[in-house]
Amino acid sequence: MSEEDAVSVVGSQQNLVPVKSRKTSLKKKWRLERHLLAVVAILVILLVIFLVIIIILACQNKAQGKANLTGQPTCNSKMCIASDLLTSNITNSEPRAVRQAKSLLRACSDLGALEQLGLDPITQILQNLSLPKQIPNAQTARGWDIATTLALAQRLMSLDLLVQLSPDVDSTENGKIVLNLSPPTEVSTLIQLLVTDPENLPRAIRLNTREIVKAKMTFMMGMLEEMDSWVKEEFDEDRLNKSSIASAVFKILLFGADVSHGITIDDANSSSSSTVQITIQELQRLMDFSSKGAKNNHKINWKQYFTVLTDGIEKPFNKSIETVTVTDLAYFVNLASVIANSRLETIQRYVWWQVLEVLAPHTNKVMRDLRNQLLEHIYGTLPIPSRSTLCLRRVKKLLPMAVSYTFAVQDDVANTVSKVSEMLQDIKTSFNSLVHNGDWIDPETKKAAQEKAEGITSFIGYQEWLLKPGQLDERYSSLNLEDNEYLWNILRIKSKEVQDFLRSLLYQSGKQKNDRMNCCYSHAASWNDIDPLQVNAYYSRTENAIIIPAGILQFPFYDRGLEALNYGSIGSILGHELTHGFDIEGKNYWKDGSKVSWWNADMLKAYEERAKCFVDKYSQYGSGSSKLDGLRTLAENIADNGGIREAYRGYQRYKERHDVEQVLPGLEEFSHDQLLFLAFANIWCLDEGPDYEALATKDSHSPGKYRVLGSLSNSPEFSETWNCPLNSPMNPSDRCIIW
Repeated sequence: MSEEDAVSVVGSQQNLVPVKSRKTSLKKKWRLERHLLAVVAILVILLVIFLVIIIILACQNKAQGKANLTGQPTCNSKMCIASDLLTSNITNSEPRAVRQAKSLLRACSDLGALEQLGLDPITQILQNLSLPKQIPNAQTARGWDIATTLALAQRLMSLDLLVQLSPDVDSTENGKIVLNLSPPTEVSTLIQLLVTDPENLPRAIRLNTREIVKAKMTFMMGMLEEMDSWVKEEFDEDRLNKSSIASAVFKILLFGADVSHGITIDDANSSSSSTVQITIQELQRLMDFSSKGAKNNHKINWKQYFTVLTDGIEKPFNKSIETVTVTDLAYFVNLASVIANSRLETIQRYVWWQVLEVLAPHTNKVMRDLRNQLLEHIYGTLPIPSRSTLCLRRVKKLLPMAVSYTFAVQDDVANTVSKVSEMLQDIKTSFNSLVHNGDWIDPETKKAAQEKAEGITSFIGYQEWLLKPGQLDERYSSLNLEDNEYLWNILRIKSKEVQDFLRSLLYQSGKQKNDRMNCCYSHAASWNDIDPLQVNAYYSRTENAIIIPAGILQFPFYDRGLEALNYGSIGSILGHELTHGFDIEGKNYWKDGSKVSWWNADMLKAYEERAKCFVDKYSQYGSGSSKLDGLRTLAENIADNGGIREAYRGYQRYKERHDVEQVLPGLEEFSHDQLLFLAFANIWCLDEGPDYEALATKDSHSPGKYRVLGSLSNSPEFSETWNCPLNSPMNPSDRCIIW
């Protein structure tokens, strides 16, 4: 048998293969293993190189704030950074106010603690407001005083029940700040769904009145059942049946509808003429007179209201706030009649419900879910933020300066403030140039307009006091928050806000430039009180000042690489705010903030004619239920139009002082002037849902689409830059121009 034919036997000395064949096999096997080792080595080297590349790219993305390799944005937004800062460990080296903000965030995030507390905080708060724990009835209403509870809700919760308080300017006493009384706006939003044409509401377009009422009643019954169950379980009492709860809900809705029917003024027809100055005694007499002959004698005792409201303040209710301004006086006359013709338990039940509706979402899961279900039914499926995101937003809103401090200590905006200040000066100069060239304005009015524009002051970035040692804690010195008392802590903060406002009102002496409460165009607080992280901008008529918080000085409004893009975005916003000083309301204020007309009769007539052009033009946008109201949006449209024209001219001034900018990669075919207009359009580019326009038409601003089309079609600079044919949609012969 040849070696090739040999067969080995297990256990014998013979091999499974002949020796010669085995040697050959081993050689082949060794060569194969060497090849495999080489391949593995190459793969390892490639893997190491790949990992190094990933690390480098990740570091670059983190430094530059770009998207990472997973396609998810890196943590470069202010809200994202705030989350990291406020969830870090509490240290004694940071200001007490920052420690309290972190504590509040933890309390909000602790859902277990909220479930354990349940509705106990609500029952305690109700008692503090002189309201019963259980659903009100005839027995609980005996001896109840309406004014006392309304004042307590305002003082302890900053809650506007039946009346809203806000600051206003006394037109007779050199800009002194007075108290304004007006119909409530926030709490009654859902109630207004019952008395508003559903065809004008977002998503409610697809719901009829019956469906809306059913959704609202389901929500209210769920909350009342949960509340009744909680209270009755404590006292081992029988719960109310569904029919009794349904009856209570129906009566609450009816009373709310009666109150809302008295509102005669909204954003569309509101103006300075809608507000009257009146003494509290005169208001009382008017309301008492309107309720004469009513079947009941219930009323709001305004003297009692203000006495309770200012209780605990060193300088109590007195002559200094006996004169107030009242917006929509007809509402208060109707309110007096509704109250006088209602049962006391009906009024108490309505007020009780309003308090419950505000507090409930800050308690257990059942109450949170009920509210979310209602919003989803009315507005459609809404993106639900995570609990951590929701809590972060609440802390930022409640303690804005404490949260802002954490940014200010590490966010050097000095260079940005310098550049934006330079830009604002270009905007001012451009506005004055437009005024000078205005062929409809007489020399006297031109001079006055330019004088007012030059007198505009600006506040940009963060407040200077914020980083001064001890200033932040001094601001919150009277605030004492407790661990694991989330809802109570919210009320402590809101109560402090009310107390601070009332003290500033009672102790003011003349016109206090640095502590004005009615600072801004949106009736926000003064620059010292504005949240510098908010993405917004303001013009204050009473201060003649532009406020640009640090929050808006970031992409996409700023830091876009080219100044052409910056002028088109943040520059147009600066111009927008400046032009508010000369819009339909702003023109009635002088450079020192006093409300005095500097227009003669002929100029006023010419202005109003040009303003009507804007009303007519913008009223043509949209269709059906999404038709734009040119009167409602007039002030904002005037500001938009002036803003982009001033920004364009401001950029021309910038180019005179600086070298030619680089071209934008990928968009080399566009000139810098064209890029400026593209940037303007880009900041109003929105991912609009199907109901966006129906919702946006209720705003004082036009929808983004029409802010762009309206402003640019009125701009001669735009049509010239883009070579738009004459009488084309973007180059009409009948432009609307004021500034």
